[in-house]
Amino acid sequence: IAIAYLSMTLSPEREGMRQAMAVQSFEEALKAVNLIEHPNEYAMLHNNLANALQYLPSLHPVDNNLRALTAYNEALKVRTAKDTPLEYAATISNKANLLYNLPDNPKQPEAGNQQNLLQAKMLYEEAQTIFCQYSEVERATIVSEALAAVESELSIFDFESAVTE
Repeated sequence: IAIAYLSMTLSPEREGMRQAMAVQSFEEALKAVNLIEHPNEYAMLHNNLANALQYLPSLHPVDNNLRALTAYNEALKVRTAKDTPLEYAATISNKANLLYNLPDNPKQPEAGNQQNLLQAKMLYEEAQTIFCQYSEVERATIVSEALAAVESELSIFDFESAVTE
């Protein structure tokens, strides 16, 4: 049901409602699925929940992103580079997207996100390597572009550090 909500096209004023319904559907599905009995479904639902939370229009985007981060970490309990490399790479690149936009300290967002950017960079590099190994050229290209954006942001931190020294 959640995927159906996400694939629906609604007017802009109803877009938030559509995504909220998808989040609610993923959460309901997770009540029936557990890590031990259905690990792949568990990972897929957590990954999709995290994606929906990450892009859900909200008055509390940091809270949604923190919930999404927890969901990605749950998915990564199942999705590993060894056992499910492409799913793993997709999840870590999704997690990197989130970290790119998450402040290091949610209580002090004005302090920036240099540490999260560094973590995002490492995740993007790992995802890019896996996508290249499996000839997923389009996905590797998308991750490469995201990696360039992170490196650009990090260079600003490096410049600011050099100026203040």
